[in-house]
Amino acid sequence: MSGAAVLVVDDEPGYRDLLEAVLKARGHAVDCAASAREALKLFSPERHRLVLTDLELPGEDGLGLIEALKDASPDAQVLVMTSRRDLSPASAAMRRGAYAFVLKPWEPEEIVTLAEQALTRGRGDAIAAVYEAARAVFASARLETLLPRIAELAAGLLEAENVSIMVAHGERLKVVAAHGPGAAER
Repeated sequence: MSGAAVLVVDDEPGYRDLLEAVLKARGHAVDCAASAREALKLFSPERHRLVLTDLELPGEDGLGLIEALKDASPDAQVLVMTSRRDLSPASAAMRRGAYAFVLKPWEPEEIVTLAEQALTRGRGDAIAAVYEAARAVFASARLETLLPRIAELAAGLLEAENVSIMVAHGERLKVVAAHGPGAAER
């Protein structure tokens, strides 16, 4: 799942820089902050689908940051990192809505795997929302106007340039609605 914008929050430059490099190498846009206050200034619910944060931060701790992020964007995925061997703060982070936590020092592949899983989870929630909305509307709307709108919404949620809705017609597929460049030609 490349291309998602990620916010990395860690007051330790070594961890922050390594995360930035690893995530950029996977095609993600990465913004970095050294404190909860800086993270809240940078965080954009429209841009950041994932936040990787340390629990021990100067000023407000990571738990307060998680609450503020979830208040601003309940769908944002948060991955928590900690060097504390006492896991009660990490489990408190999970209760506040964090997707997962990882102990420092971590392996880059471990973080990438968890980040990709968190982004997939967030995408699955969006797809489920589209499905439920479509189900509710199908009962009362005309398909000629509804299907192009569903394709448009799906393109936005999935960050896709082109979306097509197809139905099986015998052994062939027929495009019944499309959104994106050239969609009017279909």
